[in-house]
Amino acid sequence: MTSYIAMLPQETKNEEVLKFAKALVESHPEQVQGHVILGDLLAQRDEKAAARDSYIKAARLDKSLNEVWQRVIQLDGDLNQMDSVITHSEEALEVFPNQGIFWYANGSAYLAKKQYKKSSESMEEARRLTTDANLLGFIYAQLGDAYNAMGKFDASDHSYEEALKLNANNEHVLNNYGYFLSLRKAKLEKATEMTSRLVKLFPENATYLDTHAWVLFVKGDYANARKLLEKATRLDASNATIWEHYGDVLFQSNDKEKALEMWKKAKSLGETSDRLEKKISTGSI
Repeated sequence: MTSYIAMLPQETKNEEVLKFAKALVESHPEQVQGHVILGDLLAQRDEKAAARDSYIKAARLDKSLNEVWQRVIQLDGDLNQMDSVITHSEEALEVFPNQGIFWYANGSAYLAKKQYKKSSESMEEARRLTTDANLLGFIYAQLGDAYNAMGKFDASDHSYEEALKLNANNEHVLNNYGYFLSLRKAKLEKATEMTSRLVKLFPENATYLDTHAWVLFVKGDYANARKLLEKATRLDASNATIWEHYGDVLFQSNDKEKALEMWKKAKSLGETSDRLEKKISTGSI
């Protein structure tokens, strides 16, 4: 469905235009076009919740409007309302069961809610139905995350590898795949190669520096891990995980007093794991 916004004057933020659109849907609530126009206007004003609600009314009046369903789900995601993404993607799938984009949205929302089995099932449907390489890259990346969380490491690794075939510089995959391999102490040379490439692509990203540092830490390269974490803490001083990792590296570098200081810093920033509490109470990893 072509956006009705093309029918409107350039000054779409004009209050009179908005009043007219609201009056139109009040006087003719059964007309789909009015709700889409109002949704477009509200979206341009960054009134995301109101825009989403207008689009929902349009989509439920005419369930065949594929593009309007996509707008609804996109705004659900922007609003971080995962339950709404699930509800609306499932409504869309009743009409468009062969549309991979709706299965992908559904799987992404379940992944965010840590319902990994449901996420993987929806993502597999999305993979089966999708030919667009860009979307396939996102699907494989999230399949990798879901299968990793389920402990299905072969399936996870395969999914990440497929994503990298489509885009060797997929930052999400380079970060997550590399980090998860380090946690498993598996394929550490591959993890090193991926996370090294990641920090070359994004040298000022503290999270990615932390990931590469952790891979080096697991390999026992404490000196280079320390350099990376020192930079990461300068770039993002509010990240508790980075401070905890910095403390771990300092401890293994035999700077135990400073390590304890870093662990306490991590705790002050909101890190509350039993693992961190044990480090602080014992002064040891």
